[in-house]
Amino acid sequence: MTQDHGAGLKAGALLNLCGESGADAAEADVSELVFFRAGGELRGGVAGGLGAFGNDDDAEISAAVVALLKAVGNSVNVEGWALYAEQLGYDMGLYENPYDRFGQLTYEMWRAVRLVVDTGLHAKGWSRDQAIAYFKDNAAKTELDIVNEIDRYIGDPGQALAYKVGQLKISELRTRAQHALGSRFDLRDFDDAVLAVGSVPLTALEARIDRWIAERKGL
Repeated sequence: MTQDHGAGLKAGALLNLCGESGADAAEADVSELVFFRAGGELRGGVAGGLGAFGNDDDAEISAAVVALLKAVGNSVNVEGWALYAEQLGYDMGLYENPYDRFGQLTYEMWRAVRLVVDTGLHAKGWSRDQAIAYFKDNAAKTELDIVNEIDRYIGDPGQALAYKVGQLKISELRTRAQHALGSRFDLRDFDDAVLAVGSVPLTALEARIDRWIAERKGL
């Protein structure tokens, strides 16, 4: 019986965007590693401690879905949060000099390149060599690191893309909340609201944060 490898790749991409977790910051500099790992662990820990959801108004999502999400994780959400958490170093005053900021921006660029390469390989028909060449032209990584990264992306479609998509969505929601609430916006409360809802798809997270904004406006 033949296997449908294309279907397998599509399924892998779907799991990465909607329900599989795996952190990857092993080669980051110390500050990036701390923020990425701490962000991912906090994401899982808070969600696990509260249950998958922190508010009664999220109860419409079935218990079966909650159990599934808690079991398999959600790369776009969990690791998206971890990337978002790296940026909190600016809010906390922990990137103290240009070298710290350069490290953060270097890895920001790396994640942006991953988004392009993952999409190129699995949606645009890029070859392995094309992906390696693009990575070399746009990221400060060694050739060995780049080749290893590309081979991993080939075997795990959508996972590298999921990181960045999650970060961008959480950052978008933060900006939306800041504009809507003005001086009433509190970053700590926003971050708590994102964590409390658990590892859900981004559409569910967005709906929850929109409700949170409406609740805050009514205070």
